[in-house]
Amino acid sequence: MSAAPLEPARWGPLARAAEAVRGRAAGGAVMVWGHDDLDGITSTAIVLRALGGLNLKSRYHIPPRSSARYGLDPEVVRALPGQGVGVLLTVDCGISNSAEIRTAKDLGLTTVVTDHHELPRELPRADALVNPKLPEEPGPTPELAGCGVALYLAAALELRSGSGWLEQDQESLSWAVLGTVSDRVPLVEENRAIVKMGLPALADNPVIRRVAEFAGFDLSAGLSPAILRRTLVPLLSFAESEGPRHETVELLRGDFRPQRMAEIRNLLEERGRALETQFKRLLAGLDPGPPYILAVDEALSPDMTGALASRLRDETGKPAVVATLKHGLLAGECRGMLPFDFVEFLGSMAHVFLQHGGHKQAAGFTVVQGSEAEFSRLAVREFEARREMIPRPGSETRADYRFKTLAEAAGIAEELADRAPFGPGNPMPKALVEDIRIPRDASGEGSWALPQLMECRDSGEQAGPLSAFLDVTHSGTLMINLKTGR
Repeated sequence: MSAAPLEPARWGPLARAAEAVRGRAAGGAVMVWGHDDLDGITSTAIVLRALGGLNLKSRYHIPPRSSARYGLDPEVVRALPGQGVGVLLTVDCGISNSAEIRTAKDLGLTTVVTDHHELPRELPRADALVNPKLPEEPGPTPELAGCGVALYLAAALELRSGSGWLEQDQESLSWAVLGTVSDRVPLVEENRAIVKMGLPALADNPVIRRVAEFAGFDLSAGLSPAILRRTLVPLLSFAESEGPRHETVELLRGDFRPQRMAEIRNLLEERGRALETQFKRLLAGLDPGPPYILAVDEALSPDMTGALASRLRDETGKPAVVATLKHGLLAGECRGMLPFDFVEFLGSMAHVFLQHGGHKQAAGFTVVQGSEAEFSRLAVREFEARREMIPRPGSETRADYRFKTLAEAAGIAEELADRAPFGPGNPMPKALVEDIRIPRDASGEGSWALPQLMECRDSGEQAGPLSAFLDVTHSGTLMINLKTGR
């Protein structure tokens, strides 16, 4: 096991942030400003829960992902004082919004920025600034997810302390599992603790159980990050914000609507088919030569650029940039792998962007109108300048285990449970199985519980020898994944 997570009282900026919120909230509502992905959504829900527990007036705003802007919107910010707002509190965003924070302060708002994205050259001069990437000691892992920062802020607001602080609010902890897994941050240190401690809480969460049951997800084998990414994460990430209301925030807080869940499930299936079509078209048109991908295609769906870039990276082993038109502007998403750094990559041509930022392995941008050709030229130049930072695709890792039959794999379930949860920063171990059979009616997911595969010893289709990735759920069930280790 890794070391216990840092206690909130030891992370200096938290006390300033909590005091800024509590000190001004008595004179006006707290506006929680989030980000329209599952990390930002769960961050919003966590902080709203803490504010509600303290009887502080609060509301929230999450700009829809289809909007042209990321983070704070100056027009909405200017209207906040007239709506009785006294504190502007960002979660999972705000670190790149220096100008908007200045506007808010000029309007008399107390400003608190909590974020986890990479630090820009100019930091916002907020009344309190919390980001694990700031060089402050002691602090949690710099890779802490946005919802992890929100958990810390909630604990500071509620004055929770002691070695067991993380498990004192099981509801918020369960939400943070979803946000941490969806954001694909390294599952190390505090991120690992959140997921390890929170998976049982998530499995017992009554709202999540209803969602899973209604959506037809069989979670009887237990939960793991890989299982969540195939089931609950895409379902809960699908709805788009309406600004002052987000379906998933309301769902987490208990507003379960079965009919809407059915609609979302159907829409997800349609989106999956559309994504597959666009992916195949992009893949067919790629130049196989360069060790990177730059795909600029105005026919793509703007809401799929991130998924397409991720898929291209995963399928080809190359860092990928996918861009298309969004509200008349060229906007795109970048997905890569270390040591390649997309934040530094975008920063090297910052003058062509209206906005840019994110993480080293996952970033986004919007190009200044009229600079599209220059962006494409500079992107190729910067990729070429960083060739030595691009890992060679197709390198096979050696197997961690070798089994003649699947029955032998059962003996390592306890060992794997100690190493789990698996994900970025702690990849699934790989096994070579000489004799394996898979169900004849396989769904294509490529992942099965060990007992399910053991039942196919006589009736399944011969598929060995095969490489398999090994996963284990929070309840100790060994999972065999034949498709991917992610």
